[in-house]
Amino acid sequence: MNGACDVCFQVHKCGSTTVYNILARYALHHNLNVALPRRKYKDTEGWHTFGSFTEDRVMPLAPGQEFHLLFNHMTYNRTALDKVMPPGTFYCAIVREPVKRFISSVYYYNFLEPPRPDVSVSDFVMRGFLSEKNRAVLESKEHPFWVYNTIALDTGMALSKVKDEQAVEEHIAKLDREMDLVMVVEHFYESIVLLKRRAKLHLRDVIFIVENVRKQTATHRLADSDVTVLKAWQMADFKIYDHFHRKFREEVKKEGASFTEEVEHFKTVQKKVEKFCLGGKNATGVLQVPSSKWTEGFSVPSCDCMLMKLCETDLQRILVRRATIRRGYS
Repeated sequence: MNGACDVCFQVHKCGSTTVYNILARYALHHNLNVALPRRKYKDTEGWHTFGSFTEDRVMPLAPGQEFHLLFNHMTYNRTALDKVMPPGTFYCAIVREPVKRFISSVYYYNFLEPPRPDVSVSDFVMRGFLSEKNRAVLESKEHPFWVYNTIALDTGMALSKVKDEQAVEEHIAKLDREMDLVMVVEHFYESIVLLKRRAKLHLRDVIFIVENVRKQTATHRLADSDVTVLKAWQMADFKIYDHFHRKFREEVKKEGASFTEEVEHFKTVQKKVEKFCLGGKNATGVLQVPSSKWTEGFSVPSCDCMLMKLCETDLQRILVRRATIRRGYS
């Protein structure tokens, strides 16, 4: 980011936890101001979502300062964001293949219990969940984004418009104009390297470990007929994902052969860092990463490992406490 500012808004269940960790560590290492949600109550200092983003939901800064980063969950509102973030801000988002995102949300939000590994996995459970009656109930919920057109709603599309094909196309065109980068979960390493290049980051800024990834050994199957139903029901999400997935592949292709080489180098470094950081509770010392054609060498002390292993809520508490001290209020 090199002095510039960055907004990377998180779409629910789209690999956002890892991206949050990367950007939170970047803010801490470089002593940057993060736009954070106001605390609603004293016992919710880890509150980590803006909901529908508006200017009055941001914790204020000390006079004369400006925000450098914003990366909490929110419903995208460019007009409001432009009032908070300075001109020239770099905007990015991340999307995930809608079938995978849907299944992940169904389990994460406890709509369905994942099947036990020792039980035969049936496609009838998911078929029942996708029944016309159940879909209508889910659409009427206060927070339908949990499973219904999440990408469209989190990127600022009105719920009343998600079934309107022309409105969806207009929404895609608007996002295409406003986003500097849309990353793709299914190409996560490529996405992080492209973020590194576009936002002018150092390799040490984007390394991560995947210790906290939720391991799901078994899922209920979606039959072909279920996928057909889901595509019709989640039309907006599929269209948005297909557009930006295609655009992402085109942008990677433009980067040339060196990009693929850098991605492989990044994977190698990431595995070394992960092995070092997960080497045990008493692991100490410093990992030295040698220089390469893509970056100068750098070190990873054990304290950095601790930050990489922190969950989103713990990092949020650190950022909120730091912002509170800077602002001079409790």
